[in-house]
Amino acid sequence: TRAKAKTEAKAEAKAEARFTQAEALYKKGAWSKAAAAYLEVWETSVVTAENRGSVAFNVGQCYRHDEHFGKAITWYELALKSGGALVDEIRRRLPNLRSTGEPSYLESNFINGIKRLPCSWA
Repeated sequence: TRAKAKTEAKAEAKAEARFTQAEALYKKGAWSKAAAAYLEVWETSVVTAENRGSVAFNVGQCYRHDEHFGKAITWYELALKSGGALVDEIRRRLPNLRSTGEPSYLESNFINGIKRLPCSWA
């Protein structure tokens, strides 16, 4: 319906504005505020299979810069699950990131992919 489409368009515009704000905060070095903004975007329906990995990677970067390494690894693992060009970029930026175990797979009728991939970096 038109009302639903209008509501979805508003939500998408709001999420895109928040993402732009997160990017600006990241560039300023306001890591915790940027992470909070990215996390707000993460919770929206705007995050799709195509951009999910990028948002997860950005959250991981914020936590890494803020020296919350455990949280960073969790978000990097989530980003790695998305595969594709993002994984190549992660490997380029974090060459010492290594898988430390076997992946566990998500069991769902809606999403197909890796649920957890234990990683560490030296």
